Amino acid sequence: MNEIIYPTVNTYLYDLRNSLGESTDDVQQRRQSFFAKIPYKLNGYLYDNEQWEAEYIEILGDQQIIRFGEDRGATYEGFYYPVCLNDSYGLLISCSVNNKTPQPATIVKDLKQEIDRKLSEHKPTLGQTWLIYGELACPGKQNSKQIAISLYQSLFPERNWENDLQGSNDAFESHFFELSFHRLKFNANENISEDFRRCRYSIDEVLENYHVIIILYPHKIVAETIAKLLNFEGMSLFCYRSKILWSYSQSRILQQWLKQDTISIRECLQEIRDSDLSKVDYKQIQKTLNKAKTILPNYAIDLSCLNDQSRTIDINLHDYQLRVRKISEYLKYELCDLKSKSNLTFLSKFAITASQKYLLQIQKDGEYFTSSLETLRDLIDATWAIVEIDRSRRDRNFQNTVAIVGVGLGASSITASLSGQFPISNTNISTKELEQHPIGSLIIEIPNFPKPWLQTAILGFYCLSIAILFAGLTAISLALWNHFRS
Repeated sequence: MNEIIYPTVNTYLYDLRNSLGESTDDVQQRRQSFFAKIPYKLNGYLYDNEQWEAEYIEILGDQQIIRFGEDRGATYEGFYYPVCLNDSYGLLISCSVNNKTPQPATIVKDLKQEIDRKLSEHKPTLGQTWLIYGELACPGKQNSKQIAISLYQSLFPERNWENDLQGSNDAFESHFFELSFHRLKFNANENISEDFRRCRYSIDEVLENYHVIIILYPHKIVAETIAKLLNFEGMSLFCYRSKILWSYSQSRILQQWLKQDTISIRECLQEIRDSDLSKVDYKQIQKTLNKAKTILPNYAIDLSCLNDQSRTIDINLHDYQLRVRKISEYLKYELCDLKSKSNLTFLSKFAITASQKYLLQIQKDGEYFTSSLETLRDLIDATWAIVEIDRSRRDRNFQNTVAIVGVGLGASSITASLSGQFPISNTNISTKELEQHPIGSLIIEIPNFPKPWLQTAILGFYCLSIAILFAGLTAISLALWNHFRS
């Protein structure tokens, strides 16, 4: 017998309100997108308010909720409950049958369809939780687990109960079941687009996610107490959970981008390692280094964002654990007469997973990529220094060459200007005398050398000899200077 009294389906939807670096237009667009989920005119509530920086603000003020339009003969009833949770928006949509007669568990399928119809195509950007609850028609005679299975399969027929069950808990004479499933929608080896890199996608585009809590109550008093509490405390509790999963999904995207950047930078460095620095084209090396140094700033930004996700999870995990304790303490106080277990242990399993898997994984990734960043920077700086040293050496050699050639040319010019004082430059000297000159006698041996050019050739030889002599002395002096200076 799978009948329950007053079956109710709640869905908690969360959207990012603002984040660092966003413009006013971005914030306004997010606000409009959130309020589009509520098919009522709420223009009066769209204006910014300093109080909206508070931890928990009921957007509708004292009105709190907006009930569904009451159509004549309507089978269902429900309400919208929008809130502002610091940097996020939260919306609770509750739908239930409008009578207290026992209903089959499969009725929740119709309730979910009613909620989906009201939401239309509007999806949350941070996350979503489904809460199904109802009062057992015959406490003690019904199999609560079988009813819960029927409720879950009616809501998500494509899911598997055994695989998704995270935990169950009997407390306050009630039966609690938590089911969850999530996986990333992108392959670990595929390239991540720029939009993914900058975390511009909503969670449903990067993460396949289901989170369902089922509560079966023994009687009306417990049902009203727990339901009333979860309508409000659940808004914060499930928001913390959604933020943790959202941050973890973003961290996986950032991890992929950091891996891609690391590969690109290492390829650049490998090109340099494989090169012979004594023969390599330094223009190509500089091009490769510039490419690596262009990637590094994005790498550093992504690493900073990865560390931000770690801090976000840490903060929200702490708040999640505090909220679970607060809910347990409240129920202990309100239902102190019940002689049953009073600990909601099933909610603690997610906190353990978030701490030992999500948070630890991001922290380890952060340490690895931080170490890689420092190594990459050191390698690039060292290679760049080698390039600069070699370029400085080549510049110094060029300057020395210019100095040597300059001194040689200067000495040659001076010699040429004084050549008119040489005896050999006398215009009356005969060709025979020039042929008897030590230098002339060597030059004249050159086949077919024109004798009229003999005097000019002798003078040119003097100039060239002086140029080579002074250039050699200059080269020796510079070599000795560099030797003693080093």
